[in-house]
Amino acid sequence: MTTTTMCPGAGRGLGETVASRPRPAPGNGTKMLAALAALLLTTTPALAQKPLPNPFSDKLATLKDIPRRAVLRRAVLDNNRWCDRVIDDRRQGTWRNLSMWTVRCGRGAEYGVFIGPDQSVQVNPCADMAKSKLPACQLPPRRK
Repeated sequence: MTTTTMCPGAGRGLGETVASRPRPAPGNGTKMLAALAALLLTTTPALAQKPLPNPFSDKLATLKDIPRRAVLRRAVLDNNRWCDRVIDDRRQGTWRNLSMWTVRCGRGAEYGVFIGPDQSVQVNPCADMAKSKLPACQLPPRRK
């Protein structure tokens, strides 16, 4: 049932009537919000598990040893880290939306190289990975 009431000064002109809206039953908004939250929680993990395509990292994986190691060394040097030459490298997998590579340099320096889908690169020393809450580097044992 709608009623009309006088609302003087309501912005429509003095003395016009305004129809009141019927109020929703209590609890309907809460039920709708709970259903929406349940829907989001069930679909979010499926979306989070699928990594974004990373064509730059995929292309890097197809290169032969020397060109791939040259690209990884350049990435380390561009991030103001030291590396005389890359002697070991490994594609470790994905972390969030980044592709992770591990690199061991000639004099023992070890780095985690994170490559973004937009070709951005971040380099962190393997010794600092745990402090930064990043995955640990998994390099092969050192050669003698």
